Amino acid sequence: INKIGILILIIGVAIGAKYAIDHQLISPLTRIILGYLVGGGLLAFAIRLKKNYENFSAVLLSGAIAILYFITFFAYASYDLIPQVLAFTLMVVFTTFAVVAALRYEMQVIALFGLVGAYAVPYLLSDGSGNVAILFSYTALINAGILAIAVRKYWKPIYYSAFILSWLIYFSWFVFSYRME
Repeated sequence: INKIGILILIIGVAIGAKYAIDHQLISPLTRIILGYLVGGGLLAFAIRLKKNYENFSAVLLSGAIAILYFITFFAYASYDLIPQVLAFTLMVVFTTFAVVAALRYEMQVIALFGLVGAYAVPYLLSDGSGNVAILFSYTALINAGILAIAVRKYWKPIYYSAFILSWLIYFSWFVFSYRME
């Protein structure tokens, strides 16, 4: 039930943001700031609840990370409020935080949120330059992080997800971007 609740909260934040956008109620900068405040507040609330309600806290933390990813993406892609390098840095920080939190909570669900976010970053923040060296270096960096998790935890869904996502990245590049010349 708590996972359904956090999904409803994330959808509610998205609907509220869309309503504010459609009706021009608040400026884009205010929307992004409010989004970060909601994500940060949810994160702080999750950390505070960890001692007594660890499972609920983990779900709240995962939702906070998802909100922070989405807000950063919208700040970069929709409103051009932050440069690409800052958006990339923020998303790497969120991913690193998700991995550390997953290890501290000892819960795979948090690691999966971080993993999905980590693999989505190059596509969310792509400027269309087609720099394959950066894409594959970043993917190798993510996989090194998965290896670091593997040393401490034996979480098969994480390994399978990383394997599938890494190959999907490679095949999508090979099919859509690879040129013989």
